[in-house]
This record gives sequence, structure tokens and C-alpha cells, in this order.
Amino acid sequence: MTKKHEQDELDIDKALQQEFTRAENFFNSNRKTILYVLAGLVIGVVGYVGYTEMIQKPAEQEAQTYLSVVQKQFEVDSFNLVVNGNGTDLSALDIIDDFGSTKAGNLAHFYAGRSYLAMGQFEEAVDHLKSFKSDDKIVSSLAMGLAADAQSELGQHGEAADLYMKAALNDDNAMTAPILLKKAGLHYEKAGDFEKAVRAYTRIQEEYKETPEFAEIVKYINRAKARGGMLD
Repeated sequence: MTKKHEQDELDIDKALQQEFTRAENFFNSNRKTILYVLAGLVIGVVGYVGYTEMIQKPAEQEAQTYLSVVQKQFEVDSFNLVVNGNGTDLSALDIIDDFGSTKAGNLAHFYAGRSYLAMGQFEEAVDHLKSFKSDDKIVSSLAMGLAADAQSELGQHGEAADLYMKAALNDDNAMTAPILLKKAGLHYEKAGDFEKAVRAYTRIQEEYKETPEFAEIVKYINRAKARGGMLD
């Protein structure tokens, strides 16, 4: 590895750390809103007759009751309690096992995945965050981004980059999309896919000119092009 290559890798790692910090700051700054949206995902059980009314609806209501304890634990960062329980109430994993087909069971995957990520259990984090499904663009993109964070920790740079890109395209708001695009580009560089890195950076250059990520994006584009032999 040449000194130039070593310096590029150091620069990429430094930039990644900055973006991880920005993403964490965004979550913390918007914590109440995000938690409110998450809680809203399990409110309102559809009232069909038959199976839905007699079986699914009661199961939803019971699961929501159990999940409320997990939500309170999650809100105060008691991540170990979220996944392992307190010996009395059901944990997120218990809710997934017992009520996996309910909205609460689905949301329990998110709480478990985010908790495993915080606990450094990255494979488990990926499994649960990818199992979580939502039509809400903000929450689904958040889950994808967190799963990509876990894959990054596992050294799965190409897979992480693809997932960051998917999350950015899923919810193209100016607050989170540039962060996700920059993470995608940096991980594509680490994976040696410089053409895709250039594409990710170029989207920031063209679509997010008023964001912090735009400030040095030309430098990132030129670096990726140089490393990929794309400079004239």
C-alpha cells in the first residue's frame, strides 16, 4: 500500500466518523419526533370482521401492551433490557417470538436491532433491522441506515454502501439524504467501487448544495475519480 493510498484510507475513515457523529446528532436532536412516529406505527388496528376482529385485533392489542414496556426502556437507552428483558415483562425478542405477525411484533424488530447496534452485536443488529418493515419513509430509511452502520462495523463495505444508497433514495430529504449519500460514497471507496462512489458524491453536488456535505464534495469526487482512473 502506497503512502498516498494509506492517506486516502485515513481520510475516508475520518470522514466516516464525522458522518456517524452527524447522524447520531440528528437522531438525538429529533429523538422525540422519531420515537413519536415509531409509537404511531402500532396505533390503530384495522377492524375487519372474522379472523381480524376475533383473533388478530386482540393479539395486536395484547402485543401493544407488552411493547409499551420495551418502548419505555428504549427511550432511556436501556438497550440490554430491551433485548433481554427484566425478568418480569416480555422483551423485544419475546414479543417477536410470540406476536411476530402483529404491528407490535414488527416494530419490536426495530427496537431490538437498534439496541443490538448500541451493544456492539452487529450481526444481530443487521438481522433485526432488515426484518423490520414500514411504509413510513422516514422510519424505513432510518432502519436501513442503521443496518448499514452495523454492516460497516462488520467490514461489509459494499453491502453497507448499497444500503446507504437505498436509504437515501427512499427518503430524499435534505436533512438525512446527504449524510446517507456521503456514507455510501465513502463505503464504495473502501470497497474499491470508485464509479459508484462518484455517483453518490455527484448526487450531493447536484441536489444538496445547501448542506454541510456539499462543502468539500468536489474533493471527494476528484479523489474517487483519481483512485478509479477516471481523471482526464
